[in-house]
Amino acid sequence: MVRKYIFGEPIETDAVVKEIASSAWSDGVFLKKEDGFHYILKPDEIVYGLGENVRGINKRGWRYISNCSDNPNHCENTNSLYGAHNFIMVGDGVHETYGLFVDTPGRVTFDIGYTDIDDLSISMEEENYKIYLIEAASYRDVVKEFRELIGRSYIAPRWAFGYGQSRWSYDTADEVCEVVAEYKKHNIPIDSVYLDIDYMERYKDFTINRDSFADFEKLVEEMGKENIHLVPIIDGGVKKEDGYDVYEEGKENGYFCKDENGEDFIIGVWPGKCCFPDMLDDKARQWFGDKYRILIDKGIDGFWNDMNEPAIFYSEKHLKEVFEKMEDYKKMNLDVNTFFEMTGMIGSICNNPEDYASFYHNYKGRRYRHDQVHNLFGYYMTRSASEAFERYVPEKRILLFSRASYIGMHRFGGIWQGDNASWWSHLKMNVKMMPSLNMCGFLYTGADVGGFGADATEDLVLRWLEFAVFTPLLRNHSARGTRRQEVYRFSHVEKFADVIGVRYQILPYIYSEYMKAALQNTILKGRSQGVAAYGGSDNTWDPCHQRDPQPVPHPQVGQPYCVAQQIFRCTGDHKDDKHQKLQPTAVLHKAQRHDLLFGEKDLHQLNAVAPYQQHHNGSAQHCTGQAQNGALHRAKGIPCADLQRLSRNNGHDDLENHHADESQPPPNAVFIHPQAEFLRLRNKANHRSSYKPAQQP
Repeated sequence: MVRKYIFGEPIETDAVVKEIASSAWSDGVFLKKEDGFHYILKPDEIVYGLGENVRGINKRGWRYISNCSDNPNHCENTNSLYGAHNFIMVGDGVHETYGLFVDTPGRVTFDIGYTDIDDLSISMEEENYKIYLIEAASYRDVVKEFRELIGRSYIAPRWAFGYGQSRWSYDTADEVCEVVAEYKKHNIPIDSVYLDIDYMERYKDFTINRDSFADFEKLVEEMGKENIHLVPIIDGGVKKEDGYDVYEEGKENGYFCKDENGEDFIIGVWPGKCCFPDMLDDKARQWFGDKYRILIDKGIDGFWNDMNEPAIFYSEKHLKEVFEKMEDYKKMNLDVNTFFEMTGMIGSICNNPEDYASFYHNYKGRRYRHDQVHNLFGYYMTRSASEAFERYVPEKRILLFSRASYIGMHRFGGIWQGDNASWWSHLKMNVKMMPSLNMCGFLYTGADVGGFGADATEDLVLRWLEFAVFTPLLRNHSARGTRRQEVYRFSHVEKFADVIGVRYQILPYIYSEYMKAALQNTILKGRSQGVAAYGGSDNTWDPCHQRDPQPVPHPQVGQPYCVAQQIFRCTGDHKDDKHQKLQPTAVLHKAQRHDLLFGEKDLHQLNAVAPYQQHHNGSAQHCTGQAQNGALHRAKGIPCADLQRLSRNNGHDDLENHHADESQPPPNAVFIHPQAEFLRLRNKANHRSSYKPAQQP
């Protein structure tokens, strides 16, 4: 059950897609007081949610502030990261469970047993917001209700589930080609290479640095022939430069955010002085989204949006104030007080709160100061791109993910988890953050494998990769000035080849589970008998662990193994306090096959595999396990479906006639057991003999 409560005059966020009549608030589980909402925590109660945040899955014991922040310091004392995900769950997870979503684009503080160890308090800066209170029996039920409330999650193209390599930066086309050649040389599958800011002409959005990428179009074409997708970055600020067409158009049409005097608000980011497009204004958002077509027309089919909290290196106004104050400090004998006063002022240049309260948006017919709608900027920047893709290439899925986000953006793109570091603690944080983000609808997500900042070690990158092969976004990314961490640079390259090979072996499972989670409004989850996604136990995100399902024996690799739910039909939700046993089901039921496995937009471009053998017209269609792009490889050939036979004609396909009994898998079905295969290959990596990693075509 979902109840909606309206307080004051809320600013619409478009986070919720389901119409619900509002009710009058009355105190119950949550108590409303002058300083916000309060909930009494039981001694052993766990609090879930809040999406992208530090600390553990259990959010008790800290104060979290929903305020999209350009913050590379992901430490235990961090209050805000890049996203604002105002959803929490409390209760026992069995009989009485509650979810609460605070829908407001301004700052929200969740004090979860920090000030008072027994109290959860939620406070907003202004009395203008909506509250959605969800009541259900279990955590799964609450999540499903919430996800239905906020709409279907973004679905990435299938290739975007492959391995990607990134670096700040690959400075030239030759360097990009070298990276791809090295992966091929070492027989390591790869689907994408990411381009950071240096592919641009002096960091200007939607431009190409022709000095280092002289024939960018040819590079895209040549990479395409090798089934490599180039994924360029787009930033939230437009360089202020006369003659730069994007700036000139924005200035002429009034598409930039204004200061209190109606002048374009000038800030500094990568290119120096910039203007922020007013992403919340309908016309400006459409205009900015249309610019992505410049790169789409060059063959690009994937983007990552950055610096869209939005990040501010400086504002002209505040920078001038600091420079003037520095003149005073020059004349001083700096003691302990004045020295730290000076360094504090220098530190205030970047992302200063006063700057965020100094410019304005036109949003839904009204003028809003930025800090009142701050958490929508990254969301609406990504929305601008997504809506443009629907206008220009509606038949095709485009990869799109962002650094900043608000609930609602999950319908338009994914997120990566920002500027982490090459620390073991950040690998642990990645593991814990995944289910929290899934609850909030962000399914296409992952962290920078190996860590972005600091110098990575070989064992850390390998261990991180062993987890990340189960996350939808699988990207190795590192910062300028840090150790290069392309996996072919390490001593034991064969171990990395094996682990990345596992990703491609289980890719049909990963994508199928992703589609199921998106279309059924659940979170991604793996079973201890199957792929051990996000930890490996049956209820990795559910603290109840009431009962484990009946154990299923591990098969030998390649052995006929007809337990279809191992691959596609992981069921067993808690109902009536009883954990249902896993029941054998068809590999895919009729009504689920198209959208559950691949989604309609992907059918035209797929020559992928499904983990079973199809009998069509009395003739077995056998596949060796290699996809069209040569990335998918199995040590032993795996029978699979010939998905080119799939048709969208009235929802029917050839698979519907493969077997009369829909409750059983097709005859001669052969299943690779994902976890058993993963352990087998890890063992091979440690005791190598004749095994060879995946071969590229």
